[in-house]
Amino acid sequence: SPSLLEKIKQYKPKVNIVLDNDAQKGAYTIGSMLSNDGIEVNVIELPKNEDPNTLGFSKIWKLIKQSKPKDSSDLYKEEILAKLL
Repeated sequence: SPSLLEKIKQYKPKVNIVLDNDAQKGAYTIGSMLSNDGIEVNVIELPKNEDPNTLGFSKIWKLIKQSKPKDSSDLYKEEILAKLL
């Protein structure tokens, strides 16, 4: 929502985006937008045919800890690749 986005931009936290595989394009679009505003972003890629609910908190947290932040150019490249696939 626009108000949530404005709060994120205001506080500039580190943001981890965890979405189902079928929403991965959107994750990269959101990540690019936030990164362009100077926010550190991790887009967490889930194993194929899994979603956050099936993995559970501890497995998601492990994926988050293993992830590395991506800069805006990396996120943009991933966004383009996701749209092509």
